[in-house]
Amino acid sequence: MARMVSFLVLVGILVVIAIVFFRVMAGFFVPLFLAALLGVVVQPLYRWTLGKCRGYRYLAAGITTTLVLVMVLLPIGGVITTATLEGLSLIDQLQLGNVQARLNELRSDFNLQIPHKEDLSRIQATLRRWRNQQLIGDSPVIKKDSVDNMLERVSAIEAWLEQQGADAPEADISRLRTALESLRDAAPGSVQSDDALLQADAEFRDFKRNLLGGTYRAWLTEADPAALRSRVDVPWCRADLYHVMKLATALERQ
Repeated sequence: MARMVSFLVLVGILVVIAIVFFRVMAGFFVPLFLAALLGVVVQPLYRWTLGKCRGYRYLAAGITTTLVLVMVLLPIGGVITTATLEGLSLIDQLQLGNVQARLNELRSDFNLQIPHKEDLSRIQATLRRWRNQQLIGDSPVIKKDSVDNMLERVSAIEAWLEQQGADAPEADISRLRTALESLRDAAPGSVQSDDALLQADAEFRDFKRNLLGGTYRAWLTEADPAALRSRVDVPWCRADLYHVMKLATALERQ
């Protein structure tokens, strides 16, 4: 009976030791298996290196280990580098979105929003394309449909100005309308068409500048962050309100 108890106690101790050993070594089973697998896979490489090293086993083993590390670590390093760059790019995009939201809020507080931005952008892009063609010596293809589209946008802006009443900016849009109508009615490719295009472009730039509140406010409204930061320490005059607004806008864009 005593021998049976001793045997059972011994078996129990062995079981406990086996469980503890398994739990301790469980984390090493996979690395050991991979190491054994890698050793089998690189055996041809090791034998080839050993032949080149004239039988120097330690030198061949070192060269083989180095080659294996390079083959394994280079792809891993490339993946990690790519993931890091993508993560940094994502962070920059998120930060840019936050800056843009704060910038829009700041522009709203200082009344630096661009009214009818899409209409102004389409008119400006069309006139600029025709003017660029004219500057390089080509005859711009001015279609009446395109000019009519710009006139419709001018009508929308004019209606918005009338709705503003006394708060409307001091911007006369009638001269821009007259210049666009002259451009539409002029014969394509004629001298009158070239002069009308030049006049329409000048009238649009003048109208847009007045619509945005003058030269400096227009520059503040449309300037990119790099331009603002490069001029942040150049005030237009001492203690000028526009300089304070420019400082705030530049800081928000950083």
